[in-house]
Amino acid sequence: MRNPSIALLVLLFTASQLWAASGERQPFPSIEAEYFFNGAYRNFPGHKALAVGSYGNYGYVYRARNKKEANKLALRYCRESLKRDYPKEAKSLSCKVIASGNSLVEPLPWVSAPPSASPPGTDIPLERGYNVAHKGDALKGIILAVHGCDGLGWPVYNQIWGEFFAARGFDLHAPDSFAEPRPAAACGQEDRSVFLSERAIDSTRIIKLRIAQTLRSIQGLKDRHPGTPLYVWGHSEGGFLVQFLAAEMAGIIVTGEDCGIAGSPIAAAPSTPVLYMFGSDDPFVDAFKKPVTEKSARKCRGMVGNRSSKAVVIKDNGHGYFPWRRDIANAVLDFIGEKKWDPPAPRSPDGIALTEKMKIGLDHYATLAPHRAFAAAPGGAFGWAVKWQYAEDARQYALYNCAAFAGASYFEIAGQPCAIIDEDGESKMKD
Repeated sequence: MRNPSIALLVLLFTASQLWAASGERQPFPSIEAEYFFNGAYRNFPGHKALAVGSYGNYGYVYRARNKKEANKLALRYCRESLKRDYPKEAKSLSCKVIASGNSLVEPLPWVSAPPSASPPGTDIPLERGYNVAHKGDALKGIILAVHGCDGLGWPVYNQIWGEFFAARGFDLHAPDSFAEPRPAAACGQEDRSVFLSERAIDSTRIIKLRIAQTLRSIQGLKDRHPGTPLYVWGHSEGGFLVQFLAAEMAGIIVTGEDCGIAGSPIAAAPSTPVLYMFGSDDPFVDAFKKPVTEKSARKCRGMVGNRSSKAVVIKDNGHGYFPWRRDIANAVLDFIGEKKWDPPAPRSPDGIALTEKMKIGLDHYATLAPHRAFAAAPGGAFGWAVKWQYAEDARQYALYNCAAFAGASYFEIAGQPCAIIDEDGESKMKD
């Protein structure tokens, strides 16, 4: 600041959840800007202003000398954020002041209706989503899993987690956001120019709709199971939107996403427990350099403004989070009040005779891409995993499939019935 005596306190934020394109040039208020305007901004003292820019960027200032200076500086900082984030096209982008003091400069509807209330009617996403019922008589709790930008994704992902929670007396519900009319998926990519001009605005519409959908699901599950602890787990885009939820919950889990809302505290009450899990190599955790370290993750608590938050780094992990990873499973179990669990160790391959069907499967498996693993059990059961980023996940998924073939639940057995026969072309069987 050129003149520190005027005590300007300036923070610049980029709507990082919104992925822009070269054709999107008109300023618009992103969901972060709306959240900021209705929250932290209103508490700032003195002359202040908020400006929004193309792609959802925004800048603000407070404690300016007068209204004119506040407006001028808010525009300046908004433009600087565009120049920083989009240097090649910054000259074609623009900003405009939308708030001066605590008032909007002009009647300006947000991109879509505020997500303050649930959409009326039947909760179609919950009905058409993936639902797994608990094992045993008593329901201990409910996990509401909020999927990423492209939907429920790989069905087995929800199946694996559903079995994990069901074995511990929890129901898992994974609503399908795409079961209702909505914009097409607006998933982020490294090359932002690939997006059509309307995608950044659509991303804001999508997040606001999904917040409303999730609030409806929360209320519906509470009505069905009054008094039962309900945990909300958001992954990737889902991990972004669950941080906007102000509903009463037993806890929030976030994976595959940054912590906090562009520098603002999350919407949940400060007493609501929050667990962040960061894969050390997760490409969609943008706030920290790779690999993510424990030192980096410790910054998360201050960023979210929640005294009950905890951050865990999962080493050698990308954007997928699976319960056969001991550190993932036990972080979640500790968070929901369950005892620790270790994945069942594979049995020795000694004494396992390969059937003709196993041999055919093993020959085909050998032609597929690593990381890969092949597991087998006495009696003919076998399973394999291919094209995994990490060898540990390939090994455990092969064991998971083999156990299922043998009629056993991976998350309930005391001893693994299957052995690893091969890993990435290295046979584990004696000649």
